[in-house]
Amino acid sequence: SEYVGVMDELCETLYQENRAGMKVFCYEWIFYRSLEIKSYEKAVVWSERLAAEHPEELSAYTTRMKLYFESGKKAEFFDVLSQLKKSTVTIDKQTLEMIRIMHE
Repeated sequence: SEYVGVMDELCETLYQENRAGMKVFCYEWIFYRSLEIKSYEKAVVWSERLAAEHPEELSAYTTRMKLYFESGKKAEFFDVLSQLKKSTVTIDKQTLEMIRIMHE
């Protein structure tokens, strides 16, 4: 959608000019909007940036897992799950449910 494209451009500018000022919710917002319109390329970019800039956040893992879950990439999903298990990040109920569904 055009709106998501404009927001992607704004987030890109913010990321390039002041990535330290970008909050987790900014990455999550543009990631989920990109995923909603099935712009997987953009979703990959923002989920990887979130993981690089905020590796201590659960969403650094869950955004990538959600992306791989929705696009049917099981191997990548389980790679990220393995990374999450090795981290000190606490897993919530929603993430556990996603893991359970993917195991089926």
